[in-house]
Amino acid sequence: MIVPYPTGLEPRNGLTADELVDAKKRAFRMAAFRLVSDLLISILFLLLARQSGAWQLYQLSFFLLLLIAADTVGALLIRRGRMEIGAKIVISGLLVIVPIAILLTQGLGLVIGLSAILITVTSSYQALPAAAARRMSLLGVFVGIAGIIMDTFLPAEARIAMPPVVETALILITGVLIAIYGILIATQIPRYSTRTKLIFSFLLISLIPLGVFAFISNRLTQAALTDAANQALLAASSETADDLDGFILTNLSELETEAGFPLFLEYLQLTPEERAQSELTVAVDQLLDVFQRKDPSNQEFLLSYSLLDKEGRIIADTLELSHLHDENPDAGEEAGHEGIGISSVAELTNDGNSRPEESPVDGDHAGSSLQETGPEGHMRGDVIHYLVDDRVLFDNYRTVLLTGLTYISPVKFPSGSTTGNLYFMARVADEDGQPFGGLVVNYDAAVLQDIVQKKNNLAGADSFGVLFDEYNTHIAHGIAPETFGLTVAPLRPELVESLKNAFRLPDLPYEELSTYLPELEELLSQTDENPFFSAEDVATHDRINQVAVTDVENADWSVAFFQPQDIFLGPINRQNRFVLLVTLISAALVALAAIPASSLISRPITRLTEIVQTIATGDFSARAPIETNDEIGTLAMSFNLMTDQLNSTLNDLESQVSARTADLSRRAIQLQTASLIGREAASIREIDDLLDQAAHLIGEQFGYYHCGIFLIDERGEFAVLQAASSEGGQRMLEKGHKLRVGQRGIVGFVASEGLPRTAHDVGEDAVYFDNPDLPLTRSELAVPLKVQSRVIGILDVQSRQPSAFSEDDAEVLQIVADQITLAIENARLLDESRQSIDELESLYRDRVNQVWKDHLHN
Repeated sequence: MIVPYPTGLEPRNGLTADELVDAKKRAFRMAAFRLVSDLLISILFLLLARQSGAWQLYQLSFFLLLLIAADTVGALLIRRGRMEIGAKIVISGLLVIVPIAILLTQGLGLVIGLSAILITVTSSYQALPAAAARRMSLLGVFVGIAGIIMDTFLPAEARIAMPPVVETALILITGVLIAIYGILIATQIPRYSTRTKLIFSFLLISLIPLGVFAFISNRLTQAALTDAANQALLAASSETADDLDGFILTNLSELETEAGFPLFLEYLQLTPEERAQSELTVAVDQLLDVFQRKDPSNQEFLLSYSLLDKEGRIIADTLELSHLHDENPDAGEEAGHEGIGISSVAELTNDGNSRPEESPVDGDHAGSSLQETGPEGHMRGDVIHYLVDDRVLFDNYRTVLLTGLTYISPVKFPSGSTTGNLYFMARVADEDGQPFGGLVVNYDAAVLQDIVQKKNNLAGADSFGVLFDEYNTHIAHGIAPETFGLTVAPLRPELVESLKNAFRLPDLPYEELSTYLPELEELLSQTDENPFFSAEDVATHDRINQVAVTDVENADWSVAFFQPQDIFLGPINRQNRFVLLVTLISAALVALAAIPASSLISRPITRLTEIVQTIATGDFSARAPIETNDEIGTLAMSFNLMTDQLNSTLNDLESQVSARTADLSRRAIQLQTASLIGREAASIREIDDLLDQAAHLIGEQFGYYHCGIFLIDERGEFAVLQAASSEGGQRMLEKGHKLRVGQRGIVGFVASEGLPRTAHDVGEDAVYFDNPDLPLTRSELAVPLKVQSRVIGILDVQSRQPSAFSEDDAEVLQIVADQITLAIENARLLDESRQSIDELESLYRDRVNQVWKDHLHN
């Protein structure tokens, strides 16, 4: 296989001038393409080195610059005509950089090794002679396989992992380079030798099934792993959603039970004045404190229990009680209340200035009035602010009072804060369902983060959950809690403003309220149709995750469980490495087996080609050896038969050429004879001498058995023999041989019809007249001597051979007959002229004598 060096086609003493020019162009293109691709790769690694600062990438960039220098030197050498050494420098540079890249990086062994093999093989056969290309290709295969094995088994501590984008970029650049080389090589397929085509056929036949199997296996394995990951992620998201539902239902159920304690109803039924003096205040505070501390696992997230009247005023609150208790543990003893230390809500809230009970809890006014209290009332003031200033939450509280249904709020963000709160509400009512107030539990929204974070790695390594609300706002993230309160993609400014007014978003600038993942936003909006998809996440950056989504039943939330695809698809990479290694080994074994096999198959064809070349030189005695009984043997046998037929055809052609040459020589002689007769006729004045000379010339020059010339007598009744060339003809002259015009015989027929007549076999010709003076005659030809349309004679020739006369003979003899006719007419005209002159002379003498006689008489 050679592109610029056509294997098996180049002349024995090297390449032709045109082939050398073509080789130089192709080798230079190979070096130029390599230079451009290596330059792009070096730029890629330089950018990565500057971004990461890793010393491995700086070293690799340095070696890539050396590779570019080698490419430049090789291209210059090829440009100056030193093609082989220049191409070897370019190809060797790649083989040197492969182990260096494997020692400095990890995860690129498969791409680098396979690229080294493909680029080395294609560029070697693009720019090197056959022997050098084979050696360089084998070296490239060895280096590529060694690189893959090194990347698999070398420790990864000192090597830097490459992001997937680098692998993608390398695959793209290598693919483009191989495609260019492949196109250049494909254009030279007709110039490949049979042996090279057979080797490639063996490789294709063996590698294509392996490739198809690897592709199908990869797809099936990937589908199976993806499906297993989907199921595991769905199970994890469902379990997380169940835990969230359990948390919600447990709190709502417990809150509903706690709100049914008679102490709360009895306390709420008191007037504000009665509450201030009632001993129930301490009991209520103690009971709320018990509720506050009932669940140690969520103690850090449960902010407060609050008892509200039906106007939304806070009657008792554990947040304020616990705050004061933490600041002054002895306060309870000083006030006469064990464990609480506070005797009334009014004292807590107004610092001695009680809030008017008749004033409805409504709008910002109530909240601001409470915020203006002393430091002891600050925390309770915050709770009232969130419950009252948030109109939506206050409306929900009134709905709870009216319907008796428990309620969980969305995550609420206090004004000016990035933390979140979660509220559970249940009403306090009498036996008739008449509401008197409500019990509210305030949780830190971090409790959701705790629930979700505990599920990390539930679906496998590096898996994590993310909790979204209906606006796809992060309200919990398994590995990136800093995304709390941020939307997946930017919302409309007017919607952001509305959500901020409803305390649904943290108080942050607009541009900081999103993670800017619009594709994930789009996919999350379609989970009703497809709960599984692939997407990026802010925590995994450019790693692609497989995602499964489950809705939380008791809240307008959804749990999405993420896992990077490279984690659960890791077995595919290992499988691909194994399949690739098997494929490369198989290719090497097939190539080793294909070389002798192709030689065995192509040897008879090569020998047959040599025989063809021998025959092409003119040696038709060469024969192809029949070594096998297969199609090649049949081809050799057919070729030998074809050679025999060709040889026979050539012999026939030679015979035909000889015969044609003889005919042409004969015709030339005949034409020369006709010319000679014409000259003789012009010089001979006597008809008898003319006819005798013509008969002998025709008989001698044409080689006829007999030639005779007949003239028609004056009465037109007989054709009288006037001259003959044969002995039999002389006897016929002595006997005064003549034939009646129109009677039996060829001469009589021609004399009557004025047309030539040929008897190819006188024994079968009905017109032939047997002549005893010419017993050896087998064929006869007679042509007329015509003056205009009048026949004045016949030229008759006879041969001892049957079918001795052809149309060409008839034409030539007709020309001779016309020459004889012309000579006869000239002779007759001359005789007539002489007779006329003699008569005129005689008349002139007689006239002169008579004149003289008359003159003398006078």
